[in-house]
Order: sequence, then C-alpha cells, then structure tokens
Amino acid sequence: MSISGFPSQLNVTKGRDPLGNRRRCVRGLVTPQISGFYRNGVWKSLVCKNRHFSSQAGWQQCLKGKTLYLMGDSSIRQWWEHLVRILEMKETHIPDTIHATGPLLARDPVNKITLNYRTHGPPRRCPFTRTFHLKYVANIIDEMDGGPNDVVGITLWAHFTSYPVEVYRKRIKAVRAAIERLLHRSPETLVVIKSANTCNGNNELIVGDWLAHKLDLIMREMFRGMNVVLVDAWEMTSAQHWHRDTIHPAEDIVVQELEFLCSFICPL
Repeated sequence: MSISGFPSQLNVTKGRDPLGNRRRCVRGLVTPQISGFYRNGVWKSLVCKNRHFSSQAGWQQCLKGKTLYLMGDSSIRQWWEHLVRILEMKETHIPDTIHATGPLLARDPVNKITLNYRTHGPPRRCPFTRTFHLKYVANIIDEMDGGPNDVVGITLWAHFTSYPVEVYRKRIKAVRAAIERLLHRSPETLVVIKSANTCNGNNELIVGDWLAHKLDLIMREMFRGMNVVLVDAWEMTSAQHWHRDTIHPAEDIVVQELEFLCSFICPL
C-alpha cells in the first residue's frame, strides 16, 4: 500500500535499544507499566537484567544455601512444584496434608536448598483440608526470624475475586504490616510479591481477568515504595500469545517467572 502526502520520502533511523542500559536486579526497583516483552518466546525484562538458566547446575548455584518460603494460592504453588522438578528435590511428607493446600516441604541436602509452601488462610476454594494447617500469611511472616539466606514469596488474589474489594484490601494491608515488621527485624530478608496473572475464567462473576485486575491494582498500590521485589506475572501472561490464558500458566511461563525471581537472588 502506498503512502501519500509530503514529504514523499521517509527516513527510518535505528532507535535506542530498550535493553541496552538495564540495571542490576535489586529489591525496591520501580516496575514500569510495560515491564517487559517476549522475543522468540524468551522474556526480556525492562525492569532489570533478568537471568535465564540453561542447566540444572545454574539453578543450583543460584539457590545454593537458600530457604524459600512460598505462601498464597495455587499460582505460587506452581513455583514450588516447578522448582522441585527442575532441581529434582526430595519431598518430605507432612502428616494430614493434601498437596493442594500444603504445607509442602522439599530439600536438596547437597546444595542445602529448602523449599516451603503454605496456602493462605480463608477464604479458600479448595478440596477438604485440615483447618489446623491453615494460617493467615501475616501470622506466618510474624513467626519468621528472616535472614540473608531467606526468600519469602507471596501472592494473594485468586480466592478473593468473588469477594468485595475491601475484604482483599484489609488482608493485603495486614500482610504489608507483617512484611514491614519482618524487614525491620531482618532487613536482609528478600521479600518477593508475585502479582496476579491473566486467567480467562469460565465464570466472570467468580474469577476472571477484570476481577483479578482490580485486586492486582490494589496490591501494587499497597506495596508501592516498599523494599520488596515485584514479579509482574500479569505482564508475563498477558504478553504471551502461544498459550490459552488460564489461572495456572503453562510450564514455560512459570519457569520464566522463576528465572526473574532468581535474577534478584543471584543478580547478574
């Protein structure tokens, strides 16, 4: 198709490389509205220099000596599941638990890596589980000592979409206060907040992108300015086009979320 008008000739010059001056990944960085893009299926962060691992040894070296505490819904339980698979870790069965809610524990004794997962407290949409295993995230955080080898990962959204936003706001406010207390007693603890992801729910009155997005905006505002890391799963799922949107993202997307997490644990 021809383009009419004046001038008749357009000169196209090479633009600035958006990846050229990226910073080292450290906690507290501001996440821009467009936080990255995929090139050939590989996530390129506009926040900082994000990592990609080509071998199990790379993951092990990054996470060596670390203890990860993952808390929230099943979208962060996916982190636990994929790390156990990638690192070929040995799971320790905890009596009276179910996989959907935990608590779950896995260890790599050679590299001294420990992975913990706990679901958040009510509200829940899940199979039968022992109520004595359910704890509110703020209470779990308050029980932690923290330390330079501890990584705390949190996400809350999927089970709150059918509730009034004030229920969610009150819960997130309590989590923020607990994180502030944790960082006051142990400022070297790495705290990571995982955002909601696109989900394309079957019932938009219960769970769906619009409901999840409203909660995600509240979460981002609540943690703005804090010395924490945001893993922008919303951008990482909405920017991809080769998988159907689902509440549980596909394996390659989850692995790249984990690579972004590790970019802060062992920055380039």
